[in-house]
Amino acid sequence: MNGFNVLSRIVIVLLVTLTLGFLNNAKASNKLNEVSSEEMAHVINALNNSLNDNYIFPEVSEQVKRYIDTKRSSGEYDKYVNGFELAEQLTRDIQDLSKDKHLRVYFDPMTVEQMESTLLDSEKQQLETEELEQQKSQNFGFKEVSILAGNIGYIDLRKFEFPEHAAPTLKAALDFVKHTHSLIFDLRNNGGGSPSMVQLIISHLLDDEPVLLNDIYKRNLDLTKQYWSLPFVLSERRPNANVYVLTSGNTFSAAEDFTYTLKHLKRATIIGETTGGGAHAGGKLPITDRFLVWVPNSRTINPITQTNWEGVGVKPHIEVAAKKALDRAHVVALEAQISEGVGNLELNQWYLEHKQAQLNNYVISRQLKQKYAGSYGIRRLILDGDDLYYQRNRGKKLKLTAMNDTVFMVEGKDHFRIKVIADGGEVTAIQGLTDSGSISQNARDEQQDL
Repeated sequence: MNGFNVLSRIVIVLLVTLTLGFLNNAKASNKLNEVSSEEMAHVINALNNSLNDNYIFPEVSEQVKRYIDTKRSSGEYDKYVNGFELAEQLTRDIQDLSKDKHLRVYFDPMTVEQMESTLLDSEKQQLETEELEQQKSQNFGFKEVSILAGNIGYIDLRKFEFPEHAAPTLKAALDFVKHTHSLIFDLRNNGGGSPSMVQLIISHLLDDEPVLLNDIYKRNLDLTKQYWSLPFVLSERRPNANVYVLTSGNTFSAAEDFTYTLKHLKRATIIGETTGGGAHAGGKLPITDRFLVWVPNSRTINPITQTNWEGVGVKPHIEVAAKKALDRAHVVALEAQISEGVGNLELNQWYLEHKQAQLNNYVISRQLKQKYAGSYGIRRLILDGDDLYYQRNRGKKLKLTAMNDTVFMVEGKDHFRIKVIADGGEVTAIQGLTDSGSISQNARDEQQDL
């Protein structure tokens, strides 16, 4: 018993020691993040100077300076004694005034140290190698490339990487969909990237006549760089293919450039949500030994609108929740192909009906399902719970989804449907329908046990 008490005391001492150590470490960490009133003033002065020297709109940087100086004078920043909290509040303030979502203040001493240190050539090469490997691991932003029903190309692109490394992957993606009738670019999860990649992809969607895509003005150089469609492409040009771009509130920066440019060239139909609204490019700059600011020092100027999407985003032609944008685009693309006589009319109509049925979520009564359940030669319709299933020759049961009261889609078989045949209110047979137009019919067995 005495041994147990000694052991208990040891455990308690250890727990107290560990707890005190944890609390001391937390206090030390919090102290490292503390910001004195002198440092706060220094950060604000340095922020004002950096914006004044680098921000794309000097008149806005002057407004920001007056705004945050007024708040500092009134003591509104005194309560932010933590570096992270001060950076977050400064970010909110400068974004609220400028409406520029790229402007952002960071409390990040480690990054400042790394940016201000002089790297050896070997260290620079190592960082470049690591960055390239990271891009490779994400397939240079190409998340999925596929061909949807109706011969519609689909490219889910998560980032516009620089063509220097991403070009072979882009070529493979475009080659894969080059025989499709329409193209869908999914940018719902694309936060931006390289303007050069935007330029290269758009060039594939135009003919070889040069087109001015946009200008980018760089304030620090007082220089405007023009981005024209390129005289060379990696895959086939698709100037006549119908193009659709899917967007969300997360679509940002270079992804918005792609969307905005195609929209105003009248080269694509935009489907989804209004984009994030970031048109000004730039980068991180140290302002003190612990704080940085992301300063936009250049802006896009569209040759058609003479402006850009900063603060307002790109408004889609067809507004729909982002999660429904792909289904909506698929329907719109099929409707356009039917209207324009592009591709196989019967197949386009078949898959349009299929997509519309999925979206409409048609429901039939359980009573009707019970009436349909039964054996039809080598085929059976089985009611299991509230769901109706199709089975052939005792094979796998496949769930049926109603398109109307008598026609059903078959799970996993987009090319095949089941139709129930009734005569005088009595079910007499079922038919197997295929997208090629063939029909096979099986009469209902006289004895039913399902």
